[in-house]
Amino acid sequence: MVGRIDMPKNVWEEFSKGNYVGFEYDKLGNKKIIKVDIDAARMGGANAVSNKNMAKLAASLGHFKYTKLLKNVNLSNVTYVYGKKDEQVGRLTKNEIDFLKSKKVKLFIGEGTHGETVDSFIKVSLDYLIDPKIAYIL
Repeated sequence: MVGRIDMPKNVWEEFSKGNYVGFEYDKLGNKKIIKVDIDAARMGGANAVSNKNMAKLAASLGHFKYTKLLKNVNLSNVTYVYGKKDEQVGRLTKNEIDFLKSKKVKLFIGEGTHGETVDSFIKVSLDYLIDPKIAYIL
């Protein structure tokens, strides 16, 4: 629920400068990277300075290609959550999805935005904990 497997280079480069970017989707579901203001970026900092630092931290994590770093790691106990219209970290690419599937990662794919997908995942997870027969996660 926190990041990408392989964050696009132009995203983490903007973050490394303390700039904010996000993802926007057209009616066909095509995504493009756009500059956003601090409110839309939701970096999690308490003020402007900490938000810039959070963007730089995101860049330091996002520049890694986790498809390479994790290629020999057992990920079968991992659940990965993402939304098809995620405005914060972007929808996964086919390569990222194929990597996760090859590693037997449990995928929860939401139809909506970042927040909508997180909310949906939490609801389904709680329903499953209450009664595994009435809900399923993956």
